[in-house]
Amino acid sequence: MNTFFLAALLLAVLAAPDAGNFSEPRPASAPDTGNFSEPRPASAPDTGKVPASRPDAGPDFERAVLVISGASELESLDESTLERFSTLASHPLNLNTAGRSRLIASGLLSAFQAASLLDWRERTGPVLSYTELSLIDGFGKDYADALKHFTTLGGEIRSGGKEYLRFHQELTLNGQGRLEQESSGPASSASSFSSSAKTIAAFASDNGSKAATPAISNSASNAKATGSGNSATYSIAGGFRYHASLGERAEAFWSARSTLSGAKAFPGTMGAALYGRPEGGGLLGLKLGKLIIGHFNARFGQGLSEWSGFSVSPYSSISSFIRNPTGFSATGSYSPGHLGAAVEVEAGKFTLGAAWSAITRKPIASISFSTLKLTAGALWNGSAASVDFKLSLKGASLSGEISCPLGAEAENKYAGRPFADRLGYNLGFLAVPSYGHKVSVLIRGEGASPELLAGWGAPTLDAVAAASGKQQRILLKYKPSFTSGTLNLAPSLRLAAKHGGALNADWTAPGALRLEARGELKATLGALEASARGDFVKCSGVAWLMNTELSYNPQFTRSELKSWFRWTLFRIDNWNDRIYVYERDVPGSFNVPAYYGRGFALSLVGCFTLRPPANASENRLRISHSLCFRLSYTSYPWTPGGKPSRGELHLQYRLKM
Repeated sequence: MNTFFLAALLLAVLAAPDAGNFSEPRPASAPDTGNFSEPRPASAPDTGKVPASRPDAGPDFERAVLVISGASELESLDESTLERFSTLASHPLNLNTAGRSRLIASGLLSAFQAASLLDWRERTGPVLSYTELSLIDGFGKDYADALKHFTTLGGEIRSGGKEYLRFHQELTLNGQGRLEQESSGPASSASSFSSSAKTIAAFASDNGSKAATPAISNSASNAKATGSGNSATYSIAGGFRYHASLGERAEAFWSARSTLSGAKAFPGTMGAALYGRPEGGGLLGLKLGKLIIGHFNARFGQGLSEWSGFSVSPYSSISSFIRNPTGFSATGSYSPGHLGAAVEVEAGKFTLGAAWSAITRKPIASISFSTLKLTAGALWNGSAASVDFKLSLKGASLSGEISCPLGAEAENKYAGRPFADRLGYNLGFLAVPSYGHKVSVLIRGEGASPELLAGWGAPTLDAVAAASGKQQRILLKYKPSFTSGTLNLAPSLRLAAKHGGALNADWTAPGALRLEARGELKATLGALEASARGDFVKCSGVAWLMNTELSYNPQFTRSELKSWFRWTLFRIDNWNDRIYVYERDVPGSFNVPAYYGRGFALSLVGCFTLRPPANASENRLRISHSLCFRLSYTSYPWTPGGKPSRGELHLQYRLKM
């Protein structure tokens, strides 16, 4: 391990405040700047608190994920990102007590948003509601509303200004079994059956203020038996996830699983993080930002040199043009980026970071400078070096990064080529001419192979166009909304085109050009919701898919019931024409199958939650129960040559104390 990393680790230990001194009085807040007419009480109620139940299923949660991730639809995400959002929904981030490093590491806030929030807290005190949060620079109403699912306000500062740390722990157990059987007769008679039972035991001592919604994954070991005239395959699965936290000061993860293909990962992902206090300093003006031991992710700049773990499918909406780096962050994901140790030390407006990864067997060093207007940084990870910046102006922002690969591998790859060919670059500009409207331009690439992207965003419109020497893409999404009393109508239209070749290539070649059209209509009336969707694709052939979903989500005093029924009909004869569809599942699961063939699908999803009484004492143990299931069946009766049908059952029980 390099000397610089040991030195940085020593500085972090010296700069860290006493880990046991959690009740030190909080400095008095600055006088109210006049944004509110009434003085702020020392321990104000959290008027922006969302209901105790935070299920990670339902249209509100899905919209919140899209707003924060920058994706245009859930199909462009995968399981990894839902793991992070599910963990945050289970144990929301406290925006009033988390420090800068903790805010950025969560992935919910950009460096500018974190700096703006900390400046607001210092000048006016804790944020009392999400309406107030929407008034802070860099947030706005839509983003503040989306954060309700993953954050909390107030309730963590006791009267007298002393920090109140709640201990929270959560255990997730899951299991799955699958039985597939296929006869040796005609392919059209083949069938398979799959079932899974997933059990969740979530234990928390945070007085039940939020409902647990842990991410769930499948794991399996396989066995195969054959008999006369048929063959059967039996698979079983198992895994677990444990998460513990102490307010916003410390957290630990441990998760492990195998997969249905038989791959096993034990002991799995393990990591722990210690975060510094928002107020107070350390040795020589240095204070601990974060210290991580175990598995972690590293995400810097715009991702040219270092961006481990999952990232959103590139540039599917204007919101994804500019990334929000998280620096080093602890992770409980089943697919972490690094294993080792990482530390960040804050020195005023500077943040120094160092890490060692046993996976890449290389060190990582970073330095960043952050103000309300400018964020700049530099990175070296043994394989590349980069510098990046983000400048926030009134109604606009400018960001960029330039990266240069290093080492023997880079020398061999670029041998005999000009030095400029090895440079990666990313330069983006985003302007907000009026509220809710955005326009952005981005140029990225390597050497003499640039890609130019342009986008326009409005409350009801999102358009993106990209062109390079390898492909051209256009995406347009129109999503108005109409409300009349308790009835809400939300239609949407998505048009996309992609050409996978040079501009002078033959666009008429089979599969060279993919055209997509998707129309949706959602209607909500009280506890009832209905939606319909139609997809049409022209690529190697012509494909279509349509579905309808009905849901019933009543609210009771102590309980909550959610249910969805969906049917799907499809005809997709070529694999190049496949259509990805987000399928609702038990909370924490993420299911995006690729439909291919001719057939139909049915699914029924339900979730019942029983919460403790609203007037239960804060010091009394509060328990909530949830029982969820998903029953589905997919058949291909009209597919030429036949294709196995499949039935699945997912069960989930969740207990939280």
